[in-house]
Amino acid sequence: MKDTFISPLSDFAFAQIFGSQQNIDNTRAFLTALLDIPADDYDKLTVETPTLERFFQEDKKSIVDLKLRTKSGRIIHIEIQVKKESGFQNRILYYAARSVGDQLRWGKKYQELHQVISVVICDHELLENEKSYINVYELQNKQNNPFTDLLKVIILELPKLPKAKDSNLWPARSAPAKAVAYYSNTVDLASARAC
Repeated sequence: MKDTFISPLSDFAFAQIFGSQQNIDNTRAFLTALLDIPADDYDKLTVETPTLERFFQEDKKSIVDLKLRTKSGRIIHIEIQVKKESGFQNRILYYAARSVGDQLRWGKKYQELHQVISVVICDHELLENEKSYINVYELQNKQNNPFTDLLKVIILELPKLPKAKDSNLWPARSAPAKAVAYYSNTVDLASARAC
């Protein structure tokens, strides 16, 4: 019988590994290594329906690969993108903005909005002018003063991951590097875990 390899970047494999409440420990481990949020916020990590609400029939139907809610109400959605598509950066921002806007209902106050973090894993170079494999985007001015923390976008570009043999490029095998090592053929997962 021939062995079959299913890429962890496929929608099916990703859903099996991270997209169900029964596998929430996998998701928690991945996010803990990647995100800088309080550890107790993972105490209650819930997988939610990945379909973003449509308020009008003519609204565009939007489905993210994985949508989660933390103990504090923070929304995290994860998107896997294998092929380069035009307009993808706009789609990322659209999904994130919708996730902020979908929180408010009649009688709710703007102070009740929770942070939305979009994690995007690309198996292609999305940000051609960036050298780093991980880039974090937040709303701030040119002096790096934050406007709000409601929206954060994290882009992980797998082709930019350093090769395992280039250990000097992996500072102390940083937590984000460990988190994304699983998704790349360029990194030996055993050596990433060992650090």
